[in-house]
Amino acid sequence: MTKISFKSAHFNANRLTCGCFFDKLKSTDNSVLEYLYLLALLLALFNKAEVIILKSIIKAVKRSDVGTNATKKLRKEGWVPAVLYGINFDSMNLSLDAREITKFVKAHGSGAKLTLDLEGTEEMAIIKNLQRDVIKDDILHIEFQHLSAGQAIKIALPINFEGEDSFAKNTVLQKVAHELNIEALPKDLVDNITVDVSNMQVGDVFTVADLSASGFEGINFLDDPETTIASLVEAKLDIEPTETEETDEVLEDAEPAAEETAE
Repeated sequence: MTKISFKSAHFNANRLTCGCFFDKLKSTDNSVLEYLYLLALLLALFNKAEVIILKSIIKAVKRSDVGTNATKKLRKEGWVPAVLYGINFDSMNLSLDAREITKFVKAHGSGAKLTLDLEGTEEMAIIKNLQRDVIKDDILHIEFQHLSAGQAIKIALPINFEGEDSFAKNTVLQKVAHELNIEALPKDLVDNITVDVSNMQVGDVFTVADLSASGFEGINFLDDPETTIASLVEAKLDIEPTETEETDEVLEDAEPAAEETAE
């Protein structure tokens, strides 16, 4: 019997995001998996969803050449230089396919967890730091931190705001924070922190304390609980004076001068 291995499937249907992950899923019953996968695709299409098949395993090649000239040559050849390091783990310099890693980062974010295929050896890691070209926005270099099961990691994760379309037109969501510092075990890590602001009213302030009570199991928020993430305010409209109002003001200013002349 043939074994099946699925990577990752992500469905985005009218703002309702449902992640279905078949990461290294293996089974001897091909028909069952095929039916489940077909059903997921049909449901996504029924909801007019955008279906994106994404690999959660990224191939990486070990490299020995370092330095400015070596990295410039790599980028010209379509590679992104990277480094993998961690606690009780020997650091190593890597090269990744630029197109593959760019698609992954675009879909999962700059703090995503992934598996690096190091020429047949798989290592779990997380994107710790990512450098981009200030003009082209191309990825120039990536720092990966090695993940070990049972060992907590500290990292800053980007914030994803949801529910803004429920606000009235005369309100504005002021986003104060764009990332949060967290600590979690590798099994509990997420790509980003989703903040649901759909129930906010004008004058409400969303803080880290509100997130801690939102059911993020296994995630410890390191920022001060009173740290403001976002606030909802009423939009201020700047009304410019009309020509008539400006003319009246000029005439009013001129009247006292005319009286003084008459005296």
